[in-house]
Amino acid sequence: MLIVLLGVGNNLHAQTLVSTQTTSTTQAALKYLGTQEDAMYFHVQFRNDAGSKFRLAIYDAQGEELYNVVFNDKAFDKKFQLPKAFKDKIVFTISEPGGKQLHLFEVNTKVAEEVSVRRL
Repeated sequence: MLIVLLGVGNNLHAQTLVSTQTTSTTQAALKYLGTQEDAMYFHVQFRNDAGSKFRLAIYDAQGEELYNVVFNDKAFDKKFQLPKAFKDKIVFTISEPGGKQLHLFEVNTKVAEEVSVRRL
């Protein structure tokens, strides 16, 4: 299972804002940046004015943990690459290290093939 944390300087551009949740002291945003080959790209931003520790976790549709790291950035701004194999449902959570959930983002994707039929 491969989750890649990308450098902020990546050239991908946001296509869809999935969700934004705000509390009085924190703001978080998750953007879907698109796909390239066998990967999906997401941009996570989190304003953490106090600089307190927080945990970013990513789960698949079955609730299996794919990523779990503690940060303390005041202005968290990272891009993630996930395999398309997790395309059905992905959950991003930002929580306090003790477990109190601050933000939850659920990504549901539906992939539809476009088929056209024409008479020759």
